Amino acid sequence: MTPRLGAYVIGLDHLRAFAAVMVFSWHGLHQLGVPFGTVPNSWIASLMEEGWIGVSLFITITGFVFTIQTHGKKIEYFAFLKNRFLRLVPLIFLVTLYAVNVEGKSNQSLFLFFGLLGGGTVYGTWTLIVEFQFYAAYPFLRERLVFDSVTKTIGCCGLLLLFLTVLRVACFSTMGSAQNLAYWTIFGQGDAFIAGILAGLMFLHLRDHPPRSGTIVYVTSIAVSFTGIVCAAHWFNAFGGFYNQAFHPSRSVVWIFWPTIIAVLWASTLVFYCLLTLQRRDRLTRSIAYLGTISYSTYMLHFITLGLSDKVYRKFVDVRFFDADIWNSTAILLLFHYPITIAMSAISYEIIEKAFLQYRVPYLTERNPSSIQTDKVSPMAVAA
Repeated sequence: MTPRLGAYVIGLDHLRAFAAVMVFSWHGLHQLGVPFGTVPNSWIASLMEEGWIGVSLFITITGFVFTIQTHGKKIEYFAFLKNRFLRLVPLIFLVTLYAVNVEGKSNQSLFLFFGLLGGGTVYGTWTLIVEFQFYAAYPFLRERLVFDSVTKTIGCCGLLLLFLTVLRVACFSTMGSAQNLAYWTIFGQGDAFIAGILAGLMFLHLRDHPPRSGTIVYVTSIAVSFTGIVCAAHWFNAFGGFYNQAFHPSRSVVWIFWPTIIAVLWASTLVFYCLLTLQRRDRLTRSIAYLGTISYSTYMLHFITLGLSDKVYRKFVDVRFFDADIWNSTAILLLFHYPITIAMSAISYEIIEKAFLQYRVPYLTERNPSSIQTDKVSPMAVAA
Protein backbone atom coordinates (compact mmCIF):
# COMPACT_ATOMS: atom_id res chain seq x y z
CA MET A 1 0.00 0.00 0.00
CA THR A 2 3.00 2.27 -0.46
CA PRO A 3 1.73 5.46 -2.11
CA ARG A 4 2.99 6.56 -5.48
CA LEU A 5 4.97 9.57 -4.34
CA GLY A 6 4.29 12.58 -6.47
CA ALA A 7 0.94 11.16 -7.65
CA TYR A 8 -1.73 13.83 -7.82
CA VAL A 9 -5.12 13.10 -6.24
CA ILE A 10 -7.29 15.63 -8.03
CA GLY A 11 -10.32 15.02 -5.82
CA LEU A 12 -8.47 16.58 -2.89
CA ASP A 13 -8.35 19.93 -4.64
CA HIS A 14 -12.01 19.66 -5.62
CA LEU A 15 -12.95 19.23 -1.98
CA ARG A 16 -10.58 21.99 -0.88
CA ALA A 17 -12.41 24.27 -3.30
CA PHE A 18 -15.75 23.17 -1.86
CA ALA A 19 -14.57 23.75 1.71
CA ALA A 20 -13.36 27.23 0.75
CA VAL A 21 -16.73 28.06 -0.85
CA MET A 22 -18.52 26.91 2.30
CA VAL A 23 -16.44 29.10 4.59
CA PHE A 24 -16.65 31.98 2.10
CA SER A 25 -20.46 31.66 2.05
CA TRP A 26 -20.68 31.41 5.84
CA HIS A 27 -18.87 34.70 6.32
CA GLY A 28 -20.29 36.37 3.23
CA LEU A 29 -23.98 35.63 3.78
CA HIS A 30 -23.97 36.99 7.30
CA GLN A 31 -21.82 39.96 6.34
CA LEU A 32 -24.48 40.80 3.74
CA GLY A 33 -27.11 40.83 6.48
CA VAL A 34 -28.63 37.34 6.40
CA PRO A 35 -29.68 36.69 10.04
CA PHE A 36 -28.00 33.82 11.86
CA GLY A 37 -31.44 32.42 12.61
CA THR A 38 -32.29 31.93 8.92
CA VAL A 39 -33.32 28.35 8.09
CA PRO A 40 -33.47 27.90 4.28
CA ASN A 41 -36.27 25.83 2.73
CA SER A 42 -33.61 24.06 0.68
CA TRP A 43 -31.56 21.69 2.79
CA ILE A 44 -28.58 22.13 0.45
CA ALA A 45 -28.61 25.86 1.23
CA SER A 46 -28.01 25.02 4.89
CA LEU A 47 -24.52 23.87 3.89
CA MET A 48 -23.73 27.43 2.88
CA GLU A 49 -25.64 29.05 5.74
CA GLU A 50 -23.74 26.83 8.19
CA GLY A 51 -20.54 26.92 6.15
CA TRP A 52 -18.35 26.91 9.26
CA ILE A 53 -18.39 23.10 9.01
CA GLY A 54 -16.05 23.55 6.03
CA VAL A 55 -13.24 24.05 8.55
CA SER A 56 -13.61 20.43 9.62
CA LEU A 57 -13.36 19.35 5.97
CA PHE A 58 -10.08 21.25 5.60
CA ILE A 59 -8.65 19.52 8.65
CA THR A 60 -9.92 16.10 7.56
CA ILE A 61 -8.11 16.67 4.26
CA THR A 62 -4.91 17.48 6.15
CA GLY A 63 -4.96 14.16 8.01
CA PHE A 64 -5.79 12.36 4.76
CA VAL A 65 -2.95 13.96 2.79
CA PHE A 66 -0.31 13.33 5.44
CA THR A 67 -1.34 9.69 5.67
CA ILE A 68 -1.23 8.82 1.97
CA GLN A 69 1.92 10.86 1.44
CA THR A 70 3.97 9.44 4.30
CA HIS A 71 2.66 5.88 4.55
CA GLY A 72 5.51 3.41 4.93
CA LYS A 73 8.11 6.18 5.17
CA LYS A 74 10.07 7.88 7.90
CA ILE A 75 9.52 11.61 8.34
CA GLU A 76 12.49 13.95 8.71
CA TYR A 77 10.87 16.13 11.34
CA PHE A 78 12.54 19.50 10.84
CA ALA A 79 12.41 19.27 7.05
CA PHE A 80 8.71 18.46 7.40
CA LEU A 81 8.16 21.50 9.63
CA LYS A 82 10.14 23.71 7.26
CA ASN A 83 7.74 22.83 4.46
CA ARG A 84 4.75 23.52 6.67
CA PHE A 85 6.28 26.86 7.69
CA LEU A 86 6.83 27.85 4.06
CA ARG A 87 3.27 26.88 3.30
CA LEU A 88 1.51 28.79 6.07
CA VAL A 89 3.53 31.62 7.54
CA PRO A 90 4.07 34.02 4.60
CA LEU A 91 0.34 34.63 4.12
CA ILE A 92 -0.33 34.65 7.86
CA PHE A 93 2.28 37.36 8.26
CA LEU A 94 1.02 39.34 5.26
CA VAL A 95 -2.63 39.29 6.34
CA THR A 96 -1.76 40.03 9.96
CA LEU A 97 0.43 42.93 8.88
CA TYR A 98 -2.49 44.28 6.85
CA ALA A 99 -4.84 43.97 9.83
CA VAL A 100 -2.39 45.71 12.14
CA ASN A 101 -1.90 48.66 9.78
CA VAL A 102 -5.36 49.05 8.29
CA GLU A 103 -7.74 47.89 10.98
CA GLY A 104 -5.73 48.78 14.06
CA LYS A 105 -5.42 45.25 15.35
CA SER A 106 -3.10 44.73 18.31
CA ASN A 107 0.50 44.13 17.29
CA GLN A 108 0.39 41.11 19.60
CA SER A 109 -1.37 39.41 16.70
CA LEU A 110 2.00 39.13 14.97
CA PHE A 111 2.91 36.32 17.35
CA LEU A 112 1.80 33.14 15.59
CA PHE A 113 1.16 31.04 18.67
CA PHE A 114 -0.42 33.77 20.79
CA GLY A 115 -3.69 31.99 20.11
CA LEU A 116 -2.56 29.28 22.50
CA LEU A 117 -3.12 31.78 25.29
CA GLY A 118 -6.47 32.92 23.95
CA GLY A 119 -7.16 35.58 21.32
CA GLY A 120 -4.47 37.50 19.53
CA THR A 121 -5.18 36.24 16.00
CA VAL A 122 -6.78 38.13 13.11
CA TYR A 123 -9.48 37.04 10.70
CA GLY A 124 -9.48 33.25 10.37
CA THR A 125 -5.90 32.57 11.36
CA TRP A 126 -7.07 30.66 14.43
CA THR A 127 -7.63 27.65 12.16
CA LEU A 128 -4.03 27.79 10.99
CA ILE A 129 -2.78 27.75 14.57
CA VAL A 130 -4.82 24.59 15.12
CA GLU A 131 -3.46 23.16 11.85
CA PHE A 132 0.12 23.89 12.89
CA GLN A 133 -0.46 22.05 16.16
CA PHE A 134 -1.41 19.01 14.08
CA TYR A 135 1.70 19.51 11.94
CA ALA A 136 3.93 19.59 14.99
CA ALA A 137 2.36 16.46 16.48
CA TYR A 138 1.69 14.29 13.43
CA PRO A 139 5.14 12.68 12.94
CA PHE A 140 5.03 11.51 16.56
CA LEU A 141 1.34 10.58 16.71
CA ARG A 142 1.61 8.53 13.54
CA GLU A 143 3.93 6.08 15.27
CA ARG A 144 1.22 5.39 17.88
CA LEU A 145 -1.79 5.45 15.57
CA VAL A 146 -0.83 3.69 12.33
CA PHE A 147 0.23 0.04 12.37
CA ASP A 148 0.34 -2.91 9.97
CA SER A 149 -2.63 -4.36 11.83
CA VAL A 150 -5.93 -2.80 10.75
CA THR A 151 -7.54 -3.75 14.06
CA LYS A 152 -4.76 -2.14 16.08
CA THR A 153 -4.85 1.02 13.96
CA ILE A 154 -8.61 1.43 14.31
CA GLY A 155 -8.38 0.63 18.01
CA CYS A 156 -5.68 3.22 18.73
CA CYS A 157 -7.41 5.91 16.66
CA GLY A 158 -10.65 5.06 18.45
CA LEU A 159 -8.98 5.41 21.83
CA LEU A 160 -7.66 8.85 20.91
CA LEU A 161 -11.15 9.87 19.74
CA LEU A 162 -12.52 8.62 23.06
CA PHE A 163 -9.85 10.59 24.92
CA LEU A 164 -10.85 13.81 23.14
CA THR A 165 -14.55 13.11 23.74
CA VAL A 166 -13.95 12.64 27.47
CA LEU A 167 -12.11 15.97 27.57
CA ARG A 168 -15.15 17.63 25.98
CA VAL A 169 -17.38 15.95 28.55
CA ALA A 170 -15.11 17.26 31.31
CA CYS A 171 -15.27 20.75 29.82
CA PHE A 172 -19.06 20.57 29.63
CA SER A 173 -19.35 19.40 33.24
CA THR A 174 -17.05 22.19 34.42
CA MET A 175 -18.19 25.14 32.29
CA GLY A 176 -21.68 24.10 31.24
CA SER A 177 -20.69 24.30 27.57
CA ALA A 178 -18.39 22.44 25.20
CA GLN A 179 -18.95 24.58 22.09
CA ASN A 180 -15.79 26.68 22.25
CA LEU A 181 -13.59 23.69 23.00
CA ALA A 182 -15.26 21.60 20.30
CA TYR A 183 -14.93 24.16 17.53
CA TRP A 184 -12.05 26.52 18.19
CA THR A 185 -9.42 24.08 19.48
CA ILE A 186 -7.54 20.89 18.72
CA PHE A 187 -9.71 19.12 21.33
CA GLY A 188 -12.63 19.23 18.89
CA GLN A 189 -10.96 19.51 15.49
CA GLY A 190 -8.72 16.59 16.43
CA ASP A 191 -11.61 14.28 15.55
CA ALA A 192 -11.48 15.51 11.95
CA PHE A 193 -7.72 14.98 11.75
CA ILE A 194 -7.97 11.41 13.08
CA ALA A 195 -10.85 10.66 10.71
CA GLY A 196 -8.66 11.94 7.88
CA ILE A 197 -5.90 9.51 8.88
CA LEU A 198 -8.31 6.57 8.78
CA ALA A 199 -9.75 7.79 5.48
CA GLY A 200 -6.25 7.96 4.02
CA LEU A 201 -5.52 4.37 4.99
CA MET A 202 -8.84 3.26 3.52
CA PHE A 203 -8.06 5.13 0.30
CA LEU A 204 -4.70 3.39 -0.04
CA HIS A 205 -6.28 -0.02 0.44
CA LEU A 206 -9.15 0.54 -1.99
CA ARG A 207 -6.87 2.16 -4.55
CA ASP A 208 -4.68 -0.94 -4.62
CA HIS A 209 -7.57 -3.41 -4.14
CA PRO A 210 -10.58 -1.83 -5.88
CA PRO A 211 -13.96 -3.49 -5.30
CA ARG A 212 -16.03 -5.00 -8.07
CA SER A 213 -18.30 -2.43 -9.69
CA GLY A 214 -16.11 0.19 -8.05
CA THR A 215 -17.81 3.18 -9.66
CA ILE A 216 -21.23 2.08 -8.39
CA VAL A 217 -19.82 1.48 -4.91
CA TYR A 218 -18.10 4.87 -4.84
CA VAL A 219 -21.08 6.84 -6.17
CA THR A 220 -23.45 5.13 -3.73
CA SER A 221 -21.10 5.75 -0.80
CA ILE A 222 -20.69 9.41 -1.74
CA ALA A 223 -24.46 9.82 -2.04
CA VAL A 224 -25.05 8.29 1.39
CA SER A 225 -22.31 10.21 3.21
CA PHE A 226 -23.03 13.55 1.52
CA THR A 227 -26.74 13.16 2.22
CA GLY A 228 -25.75 12.64 5.84
CA ILE A 229 -23.77 15.90 5.77
CA VAL A 230 -26.68 17.82 4.24
CA CYS A 231 -29.14 16.41 6.78
CA ALA A 232 -26.78 17.11 9.68
CA ALA A 233 -26.17 20.69 8.51
CA HIS A 234 -29.89 21.38 8.03
CA TRP A 235 -30.80 19.85 11.37
CA PHE A 236 -28.11 21.88 13.09
CA ASN A 237 -29.29 24.99 11.26
CA ALA A 238 -32.87 24.42 12.44
CA PHE A 239 -31.54 23.67 15.94
CA GLY A 240 -30.12 27.18 16.08
CA GLY A 241 -26.87 26.89 14.18
CA PHE A 242 -23.58 28.16 15.49
CA TYR A 243 -24.79 31.42 17.04
CA ASN A 244 -28.59 31.45 17.21
CA GLN A 245 -29.22 29.21 20.21
CA ALA A 246 -30.69 30.25 23.55
CA PHE A 247 -27.20 30.77 24.96
CA HIS A 248 -23.83 31.41 23.38
CA PRO A 249 -21.68 29.49 23.78
CA SER A 250 -24.30 26.77 23.50
CA ARG A 251 -25.19 24.72 26.57
CA SER A 252 -26.25 21.76 24.44
CA VAL A 253 -24.57 18.38 24.90
CA VAL A 254 -24.65 18.08 21.10
CA TRP A 255 -21.31 19.87 20.96
CA ILE A 256 -19.65 16.99 22.80
CA PHE A 257 -20.42 14.61 19.93
CA TRP A 258 -20.75 16.94 16.93
CA PRO A 259 -17.00 16.93 16.06
CA THR A 260 -17.03 13.14 15.75
CA ILE A 261 -20.24 13.03 13.71
CA ILE A 262 -19.18 15.61 11.13
CA ALA A 263 -15.65 14.17 10.96
CA VAL A 264 -16.93 10.70 10.07
CA LEU A 265 -19.26 12.11 7.40
CA TRP A 266 -16.56 14.26 5.81
CA ALA A 267 -14.02 11.43 5.90
CA SER A 268 -16.44 9.06 4.18
CA THR A 269 -17.19 11.57 1.44
CA LEU A 270 -13.49 12.35 1.04
CA VAL A 271 -12.20 8.83 0.54
CA PHE A 272 -14.84 7.75 -1.97
CA TYR A 273 -14.79 11.00 -3.93
CA CYS A 274 -11.01 10.82 -4.29
CA LEU A 275 -11.29 7.23 -5.51
CA LEU A 276 -14.06 8.11 -7.97
CA THR A 277 -12.11 11.00 -9.53
CA LEU A 278 -8.65 9.45 -9.37
CA GLN A 279 -8.27 9.13 -13.15
CA ARG A 280 -10.17 12.28 -14.16
CA ARG A 281 -8.07 14.90 -15.97
CA ASP A 282 -10.49 16.73 -18.28
CA ARG A 283 -10.54 20.49 -18.55
CA LEU A 284 -13.47 20.96 -16.17
CA THR A 285 -12.00 18.83 -13.39
CA ARG A 286 -8.63 20.57 -13.77
CA SER A 287 -10.28 24.00 -13.62
CA ILE A 288 -12.16 23.12 -10.44
CA ALA A 289 -8.96 21.65 -9.01
CA TYR A 290 -7.18 24.97 -9.51
CA LEU A 291 -9.76 26.60 -7.25
CA GLY A 292 -8.65 24.09 -4.62
CA THR A 293 -4.99 24.77 -5.30
CA ILE A 294 -5.50 28.45 -4.48
CA SER A 295 -7.93 27.75 -1.63
CA TYR A 296 -5.45 28.77 1.07
CA SER A 297 -5.18 32.24 -0.45
CA THR A 298 -8.97 32.27 -0.86
CA TYR A 299 -9.41 31.47 2.81
CA MET A 300 -6.93 34.08 3.96
CA LEU A 301 -8.00 36.91 1.65
CA HIS A 302 -11.78 36.60 1.61
CA PHE A 303 -12.04 38.43 4.92
CA ILE A 304 -10.58 41.45 3.10
CA THR A 305 -12.16 41.07 -0.34
CA LEU A 306 -15.71 40.59 0.94
CA GLY A 307 -15.87 44.10 2.37
CA LEU A 308 -14.36 45.69 -0.73
CA SER A 309 -16.56 43.70 -3.11
CA ASP A 310 -19.69 44.64 -1.19
CA LYS A 311 -18.93 48.36 -1.39
CA VAL A 312 -18.21 48.17 -5.13
CA TYR A 313 -21.36 46.13 -5.73
CA ARG A 314 -23.65 48.46 -3.81
CA LYS A 315 -22.24 51.55 -5.53
CA PHE A 316 -22.02 50.37 -9.15
CA VAL A 317 -24.30 47.34 -9.55
CA ASP A 318 -26.91 47.02 -6.79
CA VAL A 319 -29.16 44.52 -8.61
CA ARG A 320 -31.57 42.31 -6.69
CA PHE A 321 -31.84 38.78 -8.10
CA PHE A 322 -34.36 37.16 -5.72
CA ASP A 323 -36.98 38.30 -3.22
CA ALA A 324 -35.70 35.96 -0.51
CA ASP A 325 -32.72 37.52 1.26
CA ILE A 326 -30.70 34.33 1.52
CA TRP A 327 -31.02 33.46 -2.17
CA ASN A 328 -30.37 37.04 -3.24
CA SER A 329 -27.27 37.24 -1.04
CA THR A 330 -26.08 33.85 -2.31
CA ALA A 331 -26.41 35.04 -5.92
CA ILE A 332 -24.50 38.24 -5.19
CA LEU A 333 -21.76 36.30 -3.42
CA LEU A 334 -21.26 33.72 -6.15
CA LEU A 335 -21.70 35.99 -9.18
CA PHE A 336 -19.79 39.06 -7.98
CA HIS A 337 -17.90 38.68 -4.71
CA TYR A 338 -16.50 35.21 -5.35
CA PRO A 339 -14.92 35.98 -8.77
CA ILE A 340 -13.16 39.00 -7.29
CA THR A 341 -11.87 36.89 -4.41
CA ILE A 342 -10.71 34.16 -6.81
CA ALA A 343 -8.83 36.69 -8.94
CA MET A 344 -7.03 38.04 -5.88
CA SER A 345 -6.35 34.50 -4.66
CA ALA A 346 -4.82 33.48 -7.98
CA ILE A 347 -2.46 36.46 -7.88
CA SER A 348 -1.57 35.67 -4.28
CA TYR A 349 -0.86 32.01 -5.05
CA GLU A 350 1.12 32.54 -8.24
CA ILE A 351 3.28 35.38 -6.94
CA ILE A 352 3.39 35.23 -3.14
CA GLU A 353 2.81 31.59 -2.19
CA LYS A 354 4.94 30.13 -4.97
CA ALA A 355 7.81 32.47 -4.09
CA PHE A 356 8.20 30.56 -0.82
CA LEU A 357 6.98 27.11 -1.88
CA GLN A 358 9.91 26.77 -4.28
CA TYR A 359 12.17 26.36 -1.24
CA ARG A 360 10.44 23.22 0.01
CA VAL A 361 12.68 20.24 0.62
CA PRO A 362 12.22 16.43 0.55
CA TYR A 363 11.28 15.21 4.01
CA LEU A 364 10.63 11.47 3.58
CA THR A 365 13.25 8.78 4.09
CA GLU A 366 13.13 5.05 3.57
CA ARG A 367 12.74 3.27 6.89
CA ASN A 368 15.46 0.80 5.85
CA PRO A 369 17.91 1.98 4.73
CA SER A 370 17.62 5.59 5.81
CA SER A 371 18.21 7.68 2.71
CA ILE A 372 16.33 10.82 1.79
CA GLN A 373 14.32 10.58 -1.40
CA THR A 374 15.41 12.71 -4.28
CA ASP A 375 11.97 12.72 -5.91
CA LYS A 376 10.41 16.08 -6.59
CA VAL A 377 8.36 17.19 -3.60
CA SER A 378 4.76 16.19 -4.27
CA PRO A 379 2.28 19.06 -4.57
CA MET A 380 -0.06 16.89 -2.53
CA ALA A 381 2.37 16.85 0.37
CA VAL A 382 2.53 20.60 0.79
CA ALA A 383 -1.01 21.57 -0.08
CA ALA A 384 -2.55 20.61 3.24
